[in-house]
Amino acid sequence: MDHSALYLKLMDRSIPVQILSVLANWFSLCLSCVKWGSVTSHFYKLKAGVRQGSVLSPILFGIYIDNLVNLVEKTNIGCKIGAICTGIFLYADDIVLLAPSIQALQSLISLCESELDFLCMAFNAKKICLFAFRS
Repeated sequence: MDHSALYLKLMDRSIPVQILSVLANWFSLCLSCVKWGSVTSHFYKLKAGVRQGSVLSPILFGIYIDNLVNLVEKTNIGCKIGAICTGIFLYADDIVLLAPSIQALQSLISLCESELDFLCMAFNAKKICLFAFRS
């Protein structure tokens, strides 16, 4: 997650400048390291992303990716539950796309790829699963 892009999205939501300043300061001070067993790496500055385990991280990521949900909902392509179109579900950085056909699913995937590219993100091909349900 690009921090500058997050700040722009927060500004679009009219977040007070004082809160933006706190977040900018918080991100500028973020350091991390990698621990493997009993070995710990040197600390390095986080230039993108959010802190794992932070209470704010899911909220900030949700704001960052919110436009993706809006774009998918506007297509009205997803599966229907009653009158509600349910084409996308998100949990943290996991995405579930629901579509009534392979062609519709491909349309949703293409739309998501385009928006994720705009956000400097991408699907992880190693984590993609496809389930098909037939009557």
